[in-house]
Amino acid sequence: MKKLVKTIIKPCAMLCLLLASSSYAKVSINFTQPELLVEQVHNFDLSHTPMLKSSEQKLVPMLQKELEQKNFKGLFQQLKQELNGETPSAAMNYFLGQLSLQLTKPKQAMDYFTDAIKQQPNYAKAIAGAGLAAIQTEQFDLAVGYFSEALTLGVRDPQLYRYLGFSYLEKEQYMNASIAFEQAKMLLPNDTQLDEVLVYSYSNSGQSEAALAMLEQMLVSQPNKAKLWLQRANIYLAKQDHAVTISSLETAIRLGENQASNLALTAQLQLQYGSTPRAIKLYQQIWQGQKDIGSVLDAIGFLIDSYKLNEANTLLTKAKKKKDLAPRLRAEILFLSGKLDFQKSHFKQAEKSLQQALKLQPIHGSALMALAKVHRINNDSHKAQMLLLRASEIPEVQLQALTEHADLQLTLGNTRKALALLREALALKPNEQTLINNVNTLQTMVMQQGS
Repeated sequence: MKKLVKTIIKPCAMLCLLLASSSYAKVSINFTQPELLVEQVHNFDLSHTPMLKSSEQKLVPMLQKELEQKNFKGLFQQLKQELNGETPSAAMNYFLGQLSLQLTKPKQAMDYFTDAIKQQPNYAKAIAGAGLAAIQTEQFDLAVGYFSEALTLGVRDPQLYRYLGFSYLEKEQYMNASIAFEQAKMLLPNDTQLDEVLVYSYSNSGQSEAALAMLEQMLVSQPNKAKLWLQRANIYLAKQDHAVTISSLETAIRLGENQASNLALTAQLQLQYGSTPRAIKLYQQIWQGQKDIGSVLDAIGFLIDSYKLNEANTLLTKAKKKKDLAPRLRAEILFLSGKLDFQKSHFKQAEKSLQQALKLQPIHGSALMALAKVHRINNDSHKAQMLLLRASEIPEVQLQALTEHADLQLTLGNTRKALALLREALALKPNEQTLINNVNTLQTMVMQQGS
């Protein structure tokens, strides 16, 4: 029986998204959250800050003493006792909010700051404090609003620009973050943390040349700082310069970088653009640390699809030795074993491994598809059809299952059934030109058969 145009769409190589486009890979860079400071009551600028009540002013000596000793918890409890249910002034609410931040109770802090703002709507420092509490509760939209308002009201604390930039980073608004950090840098020219976040925001907002210029200067004075080499890798990754990305990541690893995500990224890049043996060593390191095991299994699948079967077997052999894995991971290892055996034309062993995988995870779509291929090779069309019907109910492989089933029906001479299956596939992906061409071809064949 005649094959379809360009054949039916072939099953997508397992996990071909593994660096099919390296721009999707992300370097993991973590920044320390800015330190939050308690401002002491006796340093308030009274021209911009509401006054304490007379009953509160007598507490100032006690406040000073406890603040000097940094006894924040004791001070908070004493203040609550002294106030004895009395409604605090706006200034006292602000101070209680600051204490709450120091005690890592940001929701409580937000309540005090908002009470202060209700009493004094233009209380800029309380508004800034509410921004800090919003950061701590990961309400970054709210934080941006509070910080922007505080700056508009005349607060000139350079830390507010840092906090504003930090909030924009969390919202992934990198251009706005850059502007905020630039303002902070003008006021704090010797702050090295600002250099790092500026490079990060520049590179993520498309200002790669500005980021590189700043970063290369920083590397001259701090060549042994792994985080800076990660920054460099991030920039060159965006530029799709894989050689420099790999060398930067490897330098960071030599300097002590050991996050599993960054090791996995380096291994992936090495696998596709650099040294396969080096990639294998990195994956073995990840597996040994029992972190990001999924990336190792993805790599095995990629190696199999790339016909690097010996390298795949090296990693798979190590994976099989682990006995304390979750059923999902054991099923994936069995599936990969079956896939590797299939590539080696060891079809009986492939069938055994795939069946074991499906016992552990009956809805493993890729295993269903792979086992169907084994049955097709063994000329057992009925079993293949049953597996493809099961696979067509699983969203991840539904399109693949329908097109494979259509191809099977065509080889069996069931042109009308093949056409019906392809129309189902086309409904899932109506703009796929190969599917359109195949549907048109089968429609012509059906018409010719009917004439």
